[in-house]
Amino acid sequence: LLLACVNYMNLATARSEHRSREVGVRKALGASRADLVKQFFGESLTLSFVAFAFALLLVWLFLPTFSVLIAKSMSLASLAAPRVLLGLLGIVLVTGLVSGSYPALYLSAIQPVKAIRRASSPGRSKGGALRRVLVTGQFAVTIAMIAVTAVIYGQLRFMETSDLGYDKDNIVYFASYGDFGRNVEAAKTALLQNPDILSVTKAFPPFGARGTDQVEWEGQAPGQKILFTEDVGDHDFQKTFGFRMALGRYYSRDFPTDASSFVLNETAVREMGLADPLGKWFSYRGRKGPIIGVVADFHGASMHGRISPKIISLTNEGFFLCVKYREGRTKEVMAYLEKVWAEKVPGTPFRYHFLDDDVRGSYEAERKARTAFQTFAGLSIFIACLGLFGLVSFVAERRTKEIGIRKILGAGAPGIVRLITGEFVRWVLLSNLIAWPLAYFAARKWLGGFAYRIPLGLGIFVFSSAVAMALTAATVGYKSLRAATANPVDSLRYE
Repeated sequence: LLLACVNYMNLATARSEHRSREVGVRKALGASRADLVKQFFGESLTLSFVAFAFALLLVWLFLPTFSVLIAKSMSLASLAAPRVLLGLLGIVLVTGLVSGSYPALYLSAIQPVKAIRRASSPGRSKGGALRRVLVTGQFAVTIAMIAVTAVIYGQLRFMETSDLGYDKDNIVYFASYGDFGRNVEAAKTALLQNPDILSVTKAFPPFGARGTDQVEWEGQAPGQKILFTEDVGDHDFQKTFGFRMALGRYYSRDFPTDASSFVLNETAVREMGLADPLGKWFSYRGRKGPIIGVVADFHGASMHGRISPKIISLTNEGFFLCVKYREGRTKEVMAYLEKVWAEKVPGTPFRYHFLDDDVRGSYEAERKARTAFQTFAGLSIFIACLGLFGLVSFVAERRTKEIGIRKILGAGAPGIVRLITGEFVRWVLLSNLIAWPLAYFAARKWLGGFAYRIPLGLGIFVFSSAVAMALTAATVGYKSLRAATANPVDSLRYE
């Protein structure tokens, strides 16, 4: 909205030379400055209210899409609430007043004689400095939004493609009701009769739901406390999820004593300060036994938080049965699972989850942020280029005679294009001085919510500037080229 207001102010001040004669004549005929202020504010307010009518039409058209974007059901009925309606009308009024403020106050102050002389012999506009500031600020916002959008896209891609430390694909899990809970081994045997099912375990995915500091270990320093998270699983837990062993081994049915042993993760061993953990005793909630293995660090459902010290306990207490199946056999496996479920839990609906869907779902907020920033960055670019196109059109019109004389004296189209575009390109380059720090601090603050994140390299900011520069060159170059290739005879006769 502010970018659109800037466009209006830019174009209004750019056309001030054309309107200065009107101002001079009105003042000569007795119009006061207050009358002119009312006129210019009236024009901007009228435009604002007309735009509001079109805005309501756009809301009606795009509300379903916006509801999907924010995952909330919305309707036009909410606009009828008095508080909302008054707020909207307030925005319309403020928009009209802000966008019309500079032209109203600037043009109304011109003296009649100077106004008429200014119109008959236009020179450099006094509003030029303001226009440069406004265009620079406008593109600073645009470049910053492009940069932040690139950061969000990069971070989301980093999280979605990074190795979580376990295999999340082709795993479906469901609650162990009925015979699935009463006789786990029989249920697993029935499921494994299907050659497409590779492994079955009882567990609590996603991981790391329970926490405790009721632990002791060999070599513990006095007063040393560490908060552990606990995952529970049976003997097939590591096989099903594909956890990698950094040291030692996982629980095995070949070792009956494993029921009193422990498997920890690398972070736990590191924070406990154990250089050689295998065989050292470890106590958890009063249960004491040796450390037989260290599993390579793995994340939970997402990469939002840091990997914590972890205990993997050997138990059948997991509430869910997790099934690992062959890639590309989802349809067949699900049909088989539904058949076995109907036999073992008759009368209960079969509800299931895919682990990779859970992982993707944990990044839903970031995905929505990416979509929102892409949308608003696109709108920002469009509005900025629209204003730039209008300014270039006006500049080309104002310099029509100059362009014609230059062409008669031998200037080529490339030179004239450079003449017109050079000033605008400098404004966009200058906007980087504002955009880069703004984007850096905004992106760094957003990335602060992630324990594992992409680096804020220079490439992101160069990319955003290059996009803005390319769009500027395309917008300005098109209009400049048209002016440069016009017939100089027509140019000199335009008055």
